[in-house]
Amino acid sequence: MIIGVAPDEYEEILAAICGEGCEPDATITFADFEERLPAGPRAEIEARLTVDGVLPSLYAPPERWTETRSAAELRWEQMVKMQAQRSGNQLRQNDILGNELNKG
Repeated sequence: MIIGVAPDEYEEILAAICGEGCEPDATITFADFEERLPAGPRAEIEARLTVDGVLPSLYAPPERWTETRSAAELRWEQMVKMQAQRSGNQLRQNDILGNELNKG
């Protein structure tokens, strides 16, 4: 409900915008969307707009990210990645050796 429209209303809104028999891969122009958006959802969306007329962004720049994992979880993740990389390198080396040995 990021834009103020409940998920159960999506189908109704899309049907109003696309028209009856709307195909799942149908495309509409922004002008069609603007013209056909029902008044109720339009009011809900417009109520969430900023002074500049845009929806508030959900994007958070990396400098505002916070780490929620503990130091032990981070160490475990790093260990798993290193083991996977080591195993992956061994598998690639075995493939290369197998290919080279089978050439002769």
